[in-house]
Amino acid sequence: MASVLRFAAVFAAGVISGGAGIAALHAAEAQTAPAWVVANIASVHDQAMYDKYRAGVTATQTPFGGKVVARTKAVKLDESTPPEGNVLLIKFPSMKALQSWWNSPAYAAIKPLRENATKSVEYALEGLPPS
Repeated sequence: MASVLRFAAVFAAGVISGGAGIAALHAAEAQTAPAWVVANIASVHDQAMYDKYRAGVTATQTPFGGKVVARTKAVKLDESTPPEGNVLLIKFPSMKALQSWWNSPAYAAIKPLRENATKSVEYALEGLPPS
């Protein structure tokens, strides 16, 4: 009987510590700052090539949690000149996910289409963790 009680106590402790570990992992994941790709496609000089890029790029982002949240012309707010062309904002769950996508073989295969079809600038920003 004592061994059954001892097993039950060890089992319960394992369940509680395992649950606490999972909760800690979820809490850490929830605190991860999102990351953003900001892309300015200033001009397109080969529309057919750029269309091929656009047709394939979303499929390269999805496995990494990437999602385009804005694609539009910049709106002027002050006396400065907004960037030409379209600006895209792409959200990823973390900088690690963003960089994994950027360096992935799938994106590497289509990146030359954008590079050769457009005049563009891309950069990454890390957001703030949830409060």
